[in-house]
Order: sequence, then structure tokens, then C-alpha cells
Amino acid sequence: MFFKSVSFPLDGYSTFVERLIVRFFKNKSILYRKIANDKNLSEAGLLPLINSEELYLKIKKDLDNYFQKYDKEDFCYKGVNVLFVLRRQLHICLTELYNRLYQIEFFQKQNPGVKFRAENKIVNILKAEGLMCSNSFFLTFVYGVLDILLKIKLFFKPDYTEVFPDLNSDCYFNIKKDKHNFLLTGLTVERNKTFINLSKYLNDSFDVSYVYQESKVDPDFTGTEFEKMNFTIDQRDYKKRADEIMALLKLKYNKNDLISYLLDTILLNNMKAGIFSIFYIIDLYELIHRHRKVDGIITGFTFYWIYNIAVQWAKKNNIRSIFFQDIFITEDYSDYIEADKVITSSSMYNEKLIKMGFPEEHVINSAAAEGFLGKTPVKLQKKSDKKKIRAKVNEELRKIGVNITQEKLVFVAADPGNFINTREQKYNSEYRLLKEIKNQKDLFTVIKLHPSDTGYISRLALLNSENKQAIVLKDIDFYIFLEACDVFISKYSTSVLEAVWMNKLVLLMNYDKIDCYKKLVDSGLAYYLENEGDFLKSYKNKISEFDKKREGYMNSLYNSENRCKCSMEKILRKCLVE
Repeated sequence: MFFKSVSFPLDGYSTFVERLIVRFFKNKSILYRKIANDKNLSEAGLLPLINSEELYLKIKKDLDNYFQKYDKEDFCYKGVNVLFVLRRQLHICLTELYNRLYQIEFFQKQNPGVKFRAENKIVNILKAEGLMCSNSFFLTFVYGVLDILLKIKLFFKPDYTEVFPDLNSDCYFNIKKDKHNFLLTGLTVERNKTFINLSKYLNDSFDVSYVYQESKVDPDFTGTEFEKMNFTIDQRDYKKRADEIMALLKLKYNKNDLISYLLDTILLNNMKAGIFSIFYIIDLYELIHRHRKVDGIITGFTFYWIYNIAVQWAKKNNIRSIFFQDIFITEDYSDYIEADKVITSSSMYNEKLIKMGFPEEHVINSAAAEGFLGKTPVKLQKKSDKKKIRAKVNEELRKIGVNITQEKLVFVAADPGNFINTREQKYNSEYRLLKEIKNQKDLFTVIKLHPSDTGYISRLALLNSENKQAIVLKDIDFYIFLEACDVFISKYSTSVLEAVWMNKLVLLMNYDKIDCYKKLVDSGLAYYLENEGDFLKSYKNKISEFDKKREGYMNSLYNSENRCKCSMEKILRKCLVE
């Protein structure tokens, strides 16, 4: 194995010049910047990653220290520090960086004497970690010129003036007049079913304002008393305030601290792309609050940047912020919450929050929270006609020109490739799986892309595997395929838990030895795919005592003697007064 042509998580440009360099150096021990759509993937996918929970806690500490220099009113818009909104993006960046450093260190221990070459910025990061490397003057020169050209372009025409030109949101209000009003905020209706369910429920007892963005369809409020209302927001001052914040941000660059400098660069680039949208959401909340006084704001796991705005805005206005569990919680889920209250149905997540420093008295562990999930366990366990549901799948595939005759359906929920795992890890996992099963004549495989995956890696893995009995899809009804499949495969997706509820055989791609869902495997409900032949050993298995094992596993994640027995209405009233 030769660890070659490796990209690094510094933003590249994907210019013709840069792609030519990658092609020229593709057989060298070179470290590049991350290049969009670069198909020269390295063999880093064969090397392990850092334990995810251990890494999460390390990065949390690093970011707490990093943001101290930005904790000032200078970076605020109407009381909200706009830089803090992008903490999630920086967390992803550091995850990629630390995993890459870990892989390089691992490789060099296995191969003493191997030295990498890179541009000066990357070399400095490697040397600070005690890794063997040397400066490539040619790459340093080329990237330096590209950086200068970008700065010249941004000086005359900043990116953020062209991004999000058509900002709009849809707002719904109920027409009751209760003394308490909750603002529920999300991103898209498609990913927001939990909040629609919660809105309908709260409509009977509270004033409810429901806001969503970037959606193609209106939410279904059939049978409720919600009315739609549109707002007009004055955006004339956005550019002036953005210029002020960007100028201050550039002054804070710290080239002596290389990790901090990398984060500064990522932060600046993300600000250019999203600062208008951040301003807009803050203004939208302000308008709603003036229209009808908001007492509590509720947001959830799937809306990180929205959540970061909501919590800050609520504190500035002395409003209670509530973090509501809107997805199934898995045993591997780690996060740090700064809302005033957390409502979760998972006793396991409750314990993790307290372990990470969240006040125990502010966590409400409630069975009632389960009933609002977009797909509840009761709905997922419905008994369906296997032939009818398979016919639906076949019809969906025929619409795109795919006719399948195979007896068994393998359904893969693909990872995005930019959270825990690097893109090489994603490629390696999917390629190895497709390669192993390509000669199984009774199997047809559908790989469902993650909603945030806009890349090419799954399709490249399929192409290189030469598996003619597989397809990569994005816009499909996930639950129809999940219901119809004979085998479900993923790595750490929350859909693993949904598959367990639907009595599916679950196989976990674990080629990088991260051990996601270890408790699930130990309980006998899933199997790891770690080596060649693992799929063929396990995919025909029938799990004995499935219901009993599932009940035991779910109890370990969700049930607790201390679970709150109150209705959601009482819980939310309690959140407002305590």
C-alpha cells in the first residue's frame, strides 16, 4: 500500500491549473488541499480513524478556546454573534483535519522513513504534530498565486453580495390567543415533520408560530387553525454590516497559531457564503416577536445553524430556548447543547448531556417526545404486503429506466463523507461492499445518497466496482425502499434505528474500525462488515428472538425509571416558568 495523492482540508479552487498539478504529481508522496470533484482518491480509506466520542470532546474544547477571541459585540448583528452560528462547520473541519493527521501518523509508523511533501501551510501543521514532511516550493508558489488572485477578486467583488439573493421564509400562526406563544423554527418541510406534528399538537393549547425556509411545498396543517402570513424584511443595510464584520474578522487572523489560522480561513469563507442568510433569520425572528410576543423558541438536532441563531437570539430577548429531540437518537450520538432546556426521549442521550456538563435539572427525559418524530416506532412497525411494497419499488425504478429481476433488495443508506469519515473512508467502504456482492445474481443494490451529499464518491465507487446490479439514487421515498428491502446497510446513520424497528437485518460498514452501533451488534441485532466475505457470511442470517432483543436494546437507549410522565403541554409550560 502506498499512501499517495492525499488531499488536506484546506479549501482548494478546482481550477484547471490545480487539477493539472494533481495529475502531474499523482504518483508522488504529495499532500494537496481539498479539491472539489478530484477523482484522484488516496488509499487513506484503508487506514483507521479516531474514536468519534473521544474526538468530539477534544474538538469541543479546542473550539471553546478558539471562540474566545471572537466573543465580542463587534461581531454581533442585533445581539447575535454571527460567527458562533458556524461552529458546526468548524467542528466538521477539525474532525477532518485530526483524522487526516492521525492517518498520516499511523502510516508513517507502519512505513518508517516515508516523508510527505506539501505547500508551506500544510507542512507547518504537520511539523507541529511531529510528522515527517518537507516543503514543496512549487506547490507553495502555485497555491500562493491562487490565493493572491482570490484576494484580488474578493476585494473588488465580495462573494456574499451574490449569495442568497432570493431570501424568503413562510410563517404560519394559529388564531388562538393564549398567554404563551411558542416559535418553532426549522429548515425545510421535508426534514421538518417532527416540528409540524409538534405544531399541530401545541395549537390546541398555545399560540404557535411556525417558520420554515427553502421548501418546495407547504406544510400540511389540514384540520388545524393555522393561517399563513408573509413578512417583508428590509435588507438594505446587510452589505454595510457584512463589510464591517468581514473587515474585523480579517484583523483577527492569527498566522502564528496554524490550527487557528486554518479555522479563521474556513470561518471567513463560510461567512462570505452565508452572512446575508444569518442576518435575514435574525430579522425574521425580530418581526415575529414584534407581531406577537414570543415566550419560547423550539428548535432541534437537524437545524444546527438555525439552532445557533435561535439560542443566542432567545437569550438576548430573555426568551426560553428549548432544544427538542426531532430524530431517533443512536447510541453513538454526541453533541453539546446550550439551550435553556432539553426535551429528549432518550435516557442514553440524557446521560451523555449531563456527562458533557449540561445541568441535570434542565434535561427533561420524556416518553411523550417520541410521539412527534416524523416516523414513530408505531408507524414503522406497520404490517405491509411484501409483494405490494416491492411492486412500488419496482415501479419507482422503472420510472428512471431500471428494470430489476433479482429476488433480494439490498438498501444502503450512504454517509455524507464529511462528518466522521473522510471522503476516502466513504469511498473505500462503498467500493468494498459493491465489489464483494457484484457476483451475487439474486441481489440488486440501491445506494441512497445522504441529503447533504452533493459529491460524486458513491457513483465513483459504483463505477470502479463494475457492479452491474446496483444503482445510486438521491430523490426517492426512503421509507418505501426501507420497507421493501431484505438487507439494510449503513455506517452510523440514524436510519439504522428505523431499520431495526422494521425488523430488518442490519449490516454495518466498519472497515475503518470505528465501531459505530457497538451495543446493537453486541445485542445480536446487527453484524459488522470488516473484512472480505463478511457480507456473504451474514446476509442470509435470520435473527432469533428479534422482538425480545430489540426491546432490550431500545430499553438500554430510551427507557428510564426517572422518565417524566407528564404530557408535552405540561412539560412546555414547566419549561417557561422554571
